[in-house]
Amino acid sequence: RQLIKKYVDLVIGRWRLIISSLLIGITVGLGFYFYVPKIYQSTALLSYEQQQINPAKMDPEQGRVRLQESLATLKELVTSRNSLEKVIIQFSLYEEARKQMPIEDVIETMRKDISILPANKGDIFSVSYQGTDPQKVTRVTNGLASLFIEENLKYREERATETSKYTQSELSTSKKVLDEKEQQMRDYKL
Repeated sequence: RQLIKKYVDLVIGRWRLIISSLLIGITVGLGFYFYVPKIYQSTALLSYEQQQINPAKMDPEQGRVRLQESLATLKELVTSRNSLEKVIIQFSLYEEARKQMPIEDVIETMRKDISILPANKGDIFSVSYQGTDPQKVTRVTNGLASLFIEENLKYREERATETSKYTQSELSTSKKVLDEKEQQMRDYKL
């Protein structure tokens, strides 16, 4: 009870200091709020469907590793110099920085503003972009998501072509071995 009275007396005795500190804090906070530029972030969630040739032979852990490998490959393709330079020009990003810095530095700045993270569960990952203009941030995020989809389609097409070539090569090798065995069987019968 005496402790409460002590604190009440302290507040009453120092009310000017408390109010002036509160007003200064609010003023500084509002000044900081209006002075510092606002940063907006937009995120797109993408689902990655894995191609499964033989689901019986694939375990879930192997599928997770393949997802991470594919995501790493796609991330490298999307954040490559050529891809990001096209996005920068398409959406007129970093106008002031492009006038003052070389394009490589501008691209590195954009890489820092992009975040690509896989989800903890499932085949979902997020692509995020942050900037000062909310409409432009949304358009750039959608553009990056579209770029991921396009690169994924190209990547899958290349993989399918490689698989097809490998299958054709194995088929011709097997046919050649089978023909040799048939010839040996004919020679043996004769």
